[in-house]
Amino acid sequence: MKQQRIEYIDLMKGICITMVILLHCGFFKGELSIVNEYLKTFRVPLYFFLIGLFFKPNERFGTLAIKRINNLVIPYLFFSIILFIPHIIVNPYNQDICSWQYYFFGLIEPYNYPLWFLRCLFFIYILYYCLCKIITKIHFRIIVSFLISGIIWFITPIIKTSSHILTEWIFIHMNLLTALYVLPYIGIAEYFKMKGILSLQMSYTIKSIIFFSCILLLYIFKVNGVDLSQSLFGNNFISFYISSFAGITAVIIFAQSVKHLFYLSYIGRYSLIALGCHVMIIISIKGIFPFITEWQLSLVVLALTPIFIYIFSKIFPYFTAQKKLIKIPHDRQ
Repeated sequence: MKQQRIEYIDLMKGICITMVILLHCGFFKGELSIVNEYLKTFRVPLYFFLIGLFFKPNERFGTLAIKRINNLVIPYLFFSIILFIPHIIVNPYNQDICSWQYYFFGLIEPYNYPLWFLRCLFFIYILYYCLCKIITKIHFRIIVSFLISGIIWFITPIIKTSSHILTEWIFIHMNLLTALYVLPYIGIAEYFKMKGILSLQMSYTIKSIIFFSCILLLYIFKVNGVDLSQSLFGNNFISFYISSFAGITAVIIFAQSVKHLFYLSYIGRYSLIALGCHVMIIISIKGIFPFITEWQLSLVVLALTPIFIYIFSKIFPYFTAQKKLIKIPHDRQ
């Protein structure tokens, strides 16, 4: 049962990272742009929810910090630095390459733009850990997390009108607003884990009813203007959470029913590496084949991603969260 649950969680991660890769390849353009509008509400929240399934509120802070440095900060720096290589190859005559500012700001706001997610995750772990220490009961913790999220949704437009550079960098560019906004996903996932909700046995009839009901809710409560990487939380707070949890539930039902799909499950297992390397593949392919279409690019990148995953996991295991670079003292886990 334990292995079965791991398999469908890997499949869910694979679905999530595949949607992200297709987005960055420009797949959801033209007629498919409407599809992307629906995916926006649960594509990234799905991964936040998955993180919550493995959150350990009783973990020591020192242990949590070292784990997150190993699993998030080090890969963040590694994939930020390694993207300089295709940048230099594709634009060898760019004068900015010789300046220290090019590399300094390339680490703070990485050219490998999907890495905002790792930075945001680091803040989420710290914030939710503090919330766990302040509020011990899960029910109250979920209520407070939704209250925080609602406040963030309300004040974000006000903060964005501020011209103060420090405020803009801390809250928006460092994704602190997004980290606060998505706390309910961690709380709900933790509650599901505690109550064993994801382990409930259901017939295919019940699963089908739930699945298509969620698709209907996703359609009815469509939200515009969502981009969590830019702290854009949509035009309706309640509709956003209804549609996002509907989308997440639909993916859970699908993954639990299928359990394993070789390609998706593989890149899902190594989703962090896929997240970190796919932009490098996109830049390289577009540099070699400048007239490649979005569909062709998507197919090539999806085909090359497992190869890059294998290479990075074998050659750089300590920098891609496959092995611990910093050891945890007296770690009994």
